[in-house]
Amino acid sequence: MPIIIVHVVFNSKTVFEWEGLPVNKDMNIQEFFKDVVVDKLNPELWEKNCVAYFSHTKIGETEKIGLECNAWETVNQCGKYVTFKLLNDSNEIPSMNTINAFELMRSASMHNYLPEFKLPAKNSWEQLRIDLNELIRSNGGGWIGKDNANNIGKKFVTDLAKSICSRRSFDSEELQRHYKILMNYIELPWMEKPKFSWLKEPLLLYANNLLKYAEYLISQRVITARNQSSLTPVVDEEKAGYIEILDENTWRKPEVVKEFRILTKTLEELEYWEPVNINLFCPVLRKQRFRFVEKLKVAFPFKVGKYTYHHGNIQNSVYVWRIGINVNEQDMINKHYTIRNNLKQTLQVYHTRAMRKEFLDTVELYIGKVEKARMCYIYSVWLQDSAASINSETQDIDDHVEVMFELGDPDLITDFREINEATEEEIKDLWESLLEIEDSLNMDDRTKKDIKDKDVYGTITTEQYRPSLLNQQQKKKRAHIEFGPTAQFVRNVGIVIECCECNKWRVLYSKSKLSPFEVSILERYLDTIQYTCGDSFEALVENVEQNESNINGDENSEHDYVGEIFKKVKVDDGLICNNPTEISYYSSGLFEEICFQCGKVPENECDESDRPNLNEGFYYYCDECHTTVSSKKKRGKNTKFQVSKRSRK
Repeated sequence: MPIIIVHVVFNSKTVFEWEGLPVNKDMNIQEFFKDVVVDKLNPELWEKNCVAYFSHTKIGETEKIGLECNAWETVNQCGKYVTFKLLNDSNEIPSMNTINAFELMRSASMHNYLPEFKLPAKNSWEQLRIDLNELIRSNGGGWIGKDNANNIGKKFVTDLAKSICSRRSFDSEELQRHYKILMNYIELPWMEKPKFSWLKEPLLLYANNLLKYAEYLISQRVITARNQSSLTPVVDEEKAGYIEILDENTWRKPEVVKEFRILTKTLEELEYWEPVNINLFCPVLRKQRFRFVEKLKVAFPFKVGKYTYHHGNIQNSVYVWRIGINVNEQDMINKHYTIRNNLKQTLQVYHTRAMRKEFLDTVELYIGKVEKARMCYIYSVWLQDSAASINSETQDIDDHVEVMFELGDPDLITDFREINEATEEEIKDLWESLLEIEDSLNMDDRTKKDIKDKDVYGTITTEQYRPSLLNQQQKKKRAHIEFGPTAQFVRNVGIVIECCECNKWRVLYSKSKLSPFEVSILERYLDTIQYTCGDSFEALVENVEQNESNINGDENSEHDYVGEIFKKVKVDDGLICNNPTEISYYSSGLFEEICFQCGKVPENECDESDRPNLNEGFYYYCDECHTTVSSKKKRGKNTKFQVSKRSRK
């Protein structure tokens, strides 16, 4: 039988304390009072009339209910706590509007409250706070009193949301800071109460995971520093490569037969022990490639050898070959040893930063300072580093430099007539076809003059009258930067990159500040590319997306980070090698002073007072540029420079 918790008051005094009394679902309130409650009162109160007030709590707000209402339905709607106020002989109905202020304050202080956030949410972080708030509400959590909810509770929800949001940009120090904040909340008294018992254990587990990830980042930073300073290649083929033997499959599923039909036919047409690179047969998408490799063990109706080489995100290769019939174990081992040695010669070699620096320093020690492009060629040919030449354009340059070396010119300057293989008739046809072009050369006197081959053949040309150079706007529209190159955007990155042709430093920009973790990834990736003035990072993003198709089951590839970073980091693609150093290089105050025109670093022993033009208010120009440059650039009064370089690639 259901019950109603009853409290009876007469003349502002309690005559019956709170007690649960049974109620019949068919009774109205007056019948419940006369038949059940009156028996609990003193006889002198039996004939008193009453007024009923229902509420959900003992000390909460009450509602006056008519005595003819059904008692049980009233309980379901207005609460199971009822106060019967007995009327005196004058039949005056007591007023319930005069409530003690202290009782109201005490009542409010005992209620459960949640922090209040503005709706609707403006971004994902604000929406996350609202979702966490609803999670606490749905599990019966909350703080006693509005003040506690809007101070302690709001700060807790905000700190928890900050620790969850944008994890990819966190560094180890920030993760440790979030761990300490969450652990402080776990030790607070209100976290021990039953209303938060559901949250404490998961929150403790989450905080510990943040600490473990911070420790992982620290260990990875140590490993990265050790790898960069290593004088031997980091990846060892003996550890990164291995051979497996895949048994023949007498029965294969029809879909497997169809998927591997081309690869199976190719292996059958080749000789035994002849390896095939499966990259030619794999799907383009990374996940599909991974599944393709996993199915190799059920793909072939004959016995197959498989060689796998895993070099992180740089190179992942898989080769398969048919194993000969009735071959003994020793012959199989010898064949596999030979195949592995042959495949090892085709693998790409990547040297560490310390190895490259040591080699370049050694070369410069013997042959002196040479241009960066020539040094790259020497490096790629002599050390066979796969990172030195990455596309057809740089390979063409390397081929030309190789010809210069073969000619034996000490200055590596070659007359094109010495390597010109065209006949005299071919040259004549070339000049005649050029004369048919309607657009003639734009001369100073604005007249059109025909060009004869005898007048210009053998003449050293310059870019002085190149139309694209004459018409080039100095303030070119930046299609890929999309924002002004300010000093603050330079500080958000703190890195400059060197042009491999003119050896000038170009500044990297970002509208948002990069975390140390992102800076570390960016530095490592910039070590593997060759930048030329006018390039943009859009092509690099495409290269990153193509690299993601490598065979790698790890979904959190470092190239995922590189692609995201290059969407934020920009370089001025409106620059050419003739442009001087950018003003933002100096205004940022991050880098050391260099020649404004050519980018040359001042000699260490040169005192600042001895440098040309500094006392005249101009940027620093080296001795050569000070003589050749007539119109020099004035610098700002508060321009400051670092003593040493910072993050130059």
